[in-house]
Amino acid sequence: MLAPSTTYGTDIEDSITIPNGSLVEGANTIRVCFVSSSSGGTATRTAVVNKYSVAPETVLDSMPPSSSNSSTGTFAFSLPQTGATFECSLDGATFGACTSGISYPDLSDETHVFLVRAINPAALTDPIPAAWVWTIDTVAPDTGLVAPPAGALTQRDVTVALTASEPGAGFECKLNAGPYQPCTSPTTYVALADGAYTLLVRAVDAAGNVDLSPARADWSVVSLAEAPAALAANVRKARVEPGDHRAIFNWRRPRDAADDHVEIVRIPGKKKKPRSLVYSGGRIRLVDRGLKTGLEYTWMLYATDKKGNRAAGVRLKATAPVRVRPGRKAQLAPNTPIIFQWQGRKRAHFYNVQLFRDKTKVLSSWPGKAVVSLIGP
Repeated sequence: MLAPSTTYGTDIEDSITIPNGSLVEGANTIRVCFVSSSSGGTATRTAVVNKYSVAPETVLDSMPPSSSNSSTGTFAFSLPQTGATFECSLDGATFGACTSGISYPDLSDETHVFLVRAINPAALTDPIPAAWVWTIDTVAPDTGLVAPPAGALTQRDVTVALTASEPGAGFECKLNAGPYQPCTSPTTYVALADGAYTLLVRAVDAAGNVDLSPARADWSVVSLAEAPAALAANVRKARVEPGDHRAIFNWRRPRDAADDHVEIVRIPGKKKKPRSLVYSGGRIRLVDRGLKTGLEYTWMLYATDKKGNRAAGVRLKATAPVRVRPGRKAQLAPNTPIIFQWQGRKRAHFYNVQLFRDKTKVLSSWPGKAVVSLIGP
């Protein structure tokens, strides 16, 4: 506004001129005092004069973090000048009217670009919109680890190498009943006392996504004189049945008095590492969930005694089925199990599914549900 107590004229008939240089950018308040020549009474009138001579500069007040695990982006912005309006653009879309606090829901996992520009009452537009670039990642990384073989160890220093499916992910480790704590790869535990140990490791990516199925390693530390021989007998009649993102195991316990429980180790892909302990207990059936479609897995089933000694183990292999829907293409490796699924119809009692290789029919099935599984070669 004008400088305080500045007088720009007296004894005015009906108008006054205020120099443009006396006005500041934005709103200026002008007060006019009227004095009656006969009674000496006064009256005051106020007017607001806006001066906008330069383009506005938009300010971003709040925005999502540069790496976010939220599929919604919310932005707050402002302009020092009053009376401004704003236009926003997301990912190259045409600018449109918007207000501070705008949210964009259901955004995809990728990098996004947000632009906002102010327009002042004089129709001057910010020539360089305020911009924000951020990446949405809502998928947690998979954790793997390379640890000493499970069982009785005589060394008291144990080193574990950690892996994650996302580059740059960090790790949190939990040993026995302790809390999760940040850790790095490799992680070494020094001077361990005699006893059983369970290590859980979960990967955490830059967006804050945490692996909810931590990798696990089990071992025990014993004095050299106490290290026993390995268990002789294996589990019996072990078999695996692959399903949708899971595998079902059945087995029989060995006929060995030293047998205490069964441990199952999962090895994803054709590599021997990383491996994770997915079960340790006394049951004879397991459903291993969270498998990636189309990926071959190997499992080792070990009969284990009370001191953690394992038998030689039984190896089982299976490939997690790939779910295929009509109208979509799928690149499948040889011998990959397939699950066909389609939109069901009301009051349909059954469907007919026919599969052709070139022009030769190789399958004709009549399922009662809108899904059919092809498991096997």
